[in-house]
This record gives sequence, structure tokens and C-alpha cells, in this order.
Amino acid sequence: MVREVRFTCVILGRMKVEINLPEVFSATTFGGVTGLLTYASHEKWHSLGRDAYVAHYAQVFDRQAANPPHLVGLIVVGIIFALVALALFKGLAFLYGLISSAFPNRNRAAQG
Repeated sequence: MVREVRFTCVILGRMKVEINLPEVFSATTFGGVTGLLTYASHEKWHSLGRDAYVAHYAQVFDRQAANPPHLVGLIVVGIIFALVALALFKGLAFLYGLISSAFPNRNRAAQG
């Protein structure tokens, strides 16, 4: 059974925010992966130079922006992308929950 790891944070004495720790770890993982991929892209274009960057994105413009696709297709692709991203996020949070449930709760062990 997956243990829910949640805690409530009170902000400015008024607002209560419930935080699900596995989801925080999942969001942190996705943020880290996104940052690493962005950094790798910046390093690649830095090493290739400005002319290669401009030439590449001129080709991208000619292929994509000069002849835009249909709106319905873009909406369907956006929905599929969002569902896949949500499934990956929730799946990773579930795995983090499984990992955290493998370790005993120290507070319960100390009380009983």
C-alpha cells in the first residue's frame, strides 16, 4: 500500500496549503530534466556558432511557420502532449510514494 506523504503549510498565518511530498519530488525531477536538456541545447548551439543557429532556424521556419498546420491537429497534439506529461508526472509521483512507503514511519515507531 502506498503511504500518502502530506503535510500542511500555513502561509502568513492565514492560508493553509497541503503539500504532497511525492508530487513535489516528481515536479523537481521534471524541472531538473528540463533544465539539463535546455542547458545541453544552449551548449550545442554555442559550440556550433551563430551562423549554424540562424541557418537551422531559417529551415525550421520554412518547414513549419511558412505553412502552418490545421488548428484541429494542433489542439489534438496539445491535448495528447498534456495527457502524456500528466501521466508521467503522476506515475513518477506514484513511484516516489512506493519508495517512501518502503521505509517505516519514524514517528509511529517512536510512539509505539
